[in-house]
Amino acid sequence: MSKNKILALLCEALAAPCLLLGQPNAPAVNQSVTGDWVIHFQAGKQSVSGNLHFEAEGEKLTGTIETAHTGPGTIQDGKCSSQKLNATCVFATHENVILEGALKGDGTLSGKYSTEGRTEEWHAERTAGGPPSR
Repeated sequence: MSKNKILALLCEALAAPCLLLGQPNAPAVNQSVTGDWVIHFQAGKQSVSGNLHFEAEGEKLTGTIETAHTGPGTIQDGKCSSQKLNATCVFATHENVILEGALKGDGTLSGKYSTEGRTEEWHAERTAGGPPSR
């Protein structure tokens, strides 16, 4: 059998479980949102970036968040289950921000946020350090 034929069969075998499950980009089951992230809030035609730190323990999600616009805040009432998350970001000098989103197959987070009477998009990627090792 030629190298190309063997390579093609190997690729098909590795792809088959994803195709059968219908989830070609599904994150690993044990992938955690715990760690440091750079978050980007779409605010109209502008993007506001900041630092986000999540700690997940079971389904409970806590952490901290800070942007130049909001100042420092804490993650309260957070929940992360089946790669989906929701949490309230509480700030001393800014209205609360409600986050809803999901951990994507590419390792990023994205979703919608609500604050100040509007709902817009947000996304985040891990800081340069990458995911925590466990």
